[in-house]
Amino acid sequence: MKKQWLSALTAALLCLSASIPAAAEPGYGCEYLSGDLNGDGEVGLSDVAALYLFLHGYYQDAPYTFYDAADINFDGKVNVFDLALLEMTVYQNQLTYSSLTLRSPDVGGEVYTVKCNLATDRKQKTTVTADWYDPDGDLEKTDTFTMYGTEPLTPDWGEAALTITCPDKETSSQDIVLSYPDRTKTIQSVTKAVDRTEDPEVVNVTVSAESYNDLNKKVSITKSGYIYLHNSPARVGTPILLKTDDSIGECTVTIQYDPEELRWIPEENLCVYVHKEDNSLQESGLVAFTADDDANTITFTIADDCSFMLVDGYLWYLDKSDTSAASPYAYDTPDITQYVSDWEREGDCGDIMTLADKEWVRDNFDGQTFTVSNAQELASAVYYCNAIQTLQGTNRMLLFSSNITIRLTEDIDLNGYDWKPITAFSGTLDGGGHTISGMTLHAQHAGFFGSTCKAEVKDISFADAAITVSGYGHAGIVSADESANASFCNVHVQGKITSDGNAKCGGIAMNGETFTDCTADVTVNGERRTALSYGEYLAQERLDNGEELIQLTADLSSMTITRTSDASITDYTLCILRDDSVLPILSRGFADEVLDMNEIYDYLLTPGSYRLYVTAYRNGQYERISNIVSYDVDVNPTA
Repeated sequence: MKKQWLSALTAALLCLSASIPAAAEPGYGCEYLSGDLNGDGEVGLSDVAALYLFLHGYYQDAPYTFYDAADINFDGKVNVFDLALLEMTVYQNQLTYSSLTLRSPDVGGEVYTVKCNLATDRKQKTTVTADWYDPDGDLEKTDTFTMYGTEPLTPDWGEAALTITCPDKETSSQDIVLSYPDRTKTIQSVTKAVDRTEDPEVVNVTVSAESYNDLNKKVSITKSGYIYLHNSPARVGTPILLKTDDSIGECTVTIQYDPEELRWIPEENLCVYVHKEDNSLQESGLVAFTADDDANTITFTIADDCSFMLVDGYLWYLDKSDTSAASPYAYDTPDITQYVSDWEREGDCGDIMTLADKEWVRDNFDGQTFTVSNAQELASAVYYCNAIQTLQGTNRMLLFSSNITIRLTEDIDLNGYDWKPITAFSGTLDGGGHTISGMTLHAQHAGFFGSTCKAEVKDISFADAAITVSGYGHAGIVSADESANASFCNVHVQGKITSDGNAKCGGIAMNGETFTDCTADVTVNGERRTALSYGEYLAQERLDNGEELIQLTADLSSMTITRTSDASITDYTLCILRDDSVLPILSRGFADEVLDMNEIYDYLLTPGSYRLYVTAYRNGQYERISNIVSYDVDVNPTA
């Protein structure tokens, strides 16, 4: 009996569901009525049937308005709980939840959205809460009214008001008149405190503008993400990014600063730099402003979204080699050791600043050479390179510390200290035959130097070094990244490097080829390596573990190199090594299966032992795909 009843009900529901049309396109009226699954403007038995069938696998491709209307309890899901509520609505005449969205025509260049939430009791009294939203989705005002029954609301948009026709208790209908939100603009202000953890100079930023509703919703004041703004030599405090809604016109911006945090910069040197989003700059990048020394504020106006920051006018113009413009802002070079440097502010100094002696730096450094004999003096040199050296010029960026020599006169024990790299270096590290032992540090670019460029490192050893490198960083006991033209002579390293598997780790340096009389004995995540650089390690891996997919032969008598082919490989590269090197002296394309060796004689003029192999780009890197051919050149091949 039960099965027959279910079959009959299912057949009836199928018939009812056949009349479900696609929901009407959203317009000036109702977008959807909660429970009205078939879009006929009413909540009835056919809607219960449609939801029942949907939950049993029918109409899974229903329009989006179906899902909105079927989610009776607004929990983001359509399930049996919604079916139970819908049945209660229909069978007990109790509409527990209902909502609709009204959208206006273009009113003064803007489109309003009114979201109505309805709650109906058993006596058919419905309380309607109408929330008005502007085109940006910001809530402007809320209206509340009552009606009777569950008939759909009929909207009529006028020039100044929305009229909603709805059921009344005494008559068949009533008109509810809701006026548009007040669009009168008033001058409002928003003040945002600035994070002063790293850059304490700027206290807060205030933006004032005309707005018809809460300016907080129309203005965004955040830290700027432009790297070159952060690194500007003249920067004072945190760069700020200002974004405003299209309804906001010209803004007045006031920056309040803390005069106690300006360090050596005179207040009268403060200027404002503005960078617009469309990359159009004001002339010289600086804008007109008004200063209030009593209130410690600087005020300027701007009409577009932009990034801005306070700058030191003296360093600003000096950085642009405009000495005449810089002249009015000139001031005596301060004793930098009396101030907290940007590097110290960043707070990632390890034990360097515990060990460093600023007065020793000021009184003993001759401007070119650090002569160090212990951990304290070495830490003082690191402090100078990272915090002071660049400030004595015209640039506050952490640039390469150039023309500096660090000379060791004793072995130095760094055990027990949390060491930090010299960020960038292009001077000379002369170990004098001494050893730095026990260096322990953790950084994304981890080594005694973070990076070296045109640097010379000689006659030094590192023993028992322990380096931890994070993320996609670089590591090497001496240099995390040999950027260009650095040389290493008589350098010997021993220790361990630990990474999370993503870092590129070399022995002495991450990369570089200028090594003379150098050795490395380093374990990387437990793997022992003797390669001096990461490139050398990869080359050795390539030689040891290559997959020989093709065969290569070299015939010195016929002056040819021949390879077989593989249809799956389209990019062949011939590599030539000389003597005991694992890094090629030549890498060139090998498009033809036979190569005339005369084309490569420029690289083979020196007698010696040579090895040839072929690589292809596979698995994200170049891999050896051939055997290795060895041959000796006793005399100049062209002789």
